[in-house]
Amino acid sequence: MGILEFDLEGAGTSAELHIQCPFRVLHDEQLVLGSDDMSYPGKRRSDSDAEESYKSMFDRKCAALNKIIEEAEPRVMDIDLRSGGALELRLTLSLQVQVFPDCSGKVEMWRFFVRGDDDHTVYPPDLFTP
Repeated sequence: MGILEFDLEGAGTSAELHIQCPFRVLHDEQLVLGSDDMSYPGKRRSDSDAEESYKSMFDRKCAALNKIIEEAEPRVMDIDLRSGGALELRLTLSLQVQVFPDCSGKVEMWRFFVRGDDDHTVYPPDLFTP
C-alpha cells in the first residue's frame, strides 16, 4: 500500500491518499518509484546485515524520495481523475503520482480523505458509506 500525506494550506489540517492498487511516481517524466518495486530486493542479500537483507527496492527508493519530499515540500498543482478510477497528481518539482486500478471487483483501490472528516472519496465509489 502507498500512503501520501498532504498538508492543506490554510486549513490547519492534512489529507491522505491511501493507494491499494498499482501506482508509480515520476520525476521529469522518468519512473523513480513503482508499486511493483516491492517485489524486488533492495540490494544483494548478505548474512552480515540481516535487517538490510529484508528491505525491498521499494523501501530503498521510497526512503530516498521521502527525504527529498520532506526537504522540498512539493505542492499539488493539479489532480486528474480519469476513467476506470485512474488518478494522476501533478506536483511541483516535476513530480507526478499515477494511480491505476487493475481489479474489476468490489475491492477498494484508493481512498482520499481529510483527517478528522467523515467524508471519504473511495474508488470504486459504492464501497464506502459513512
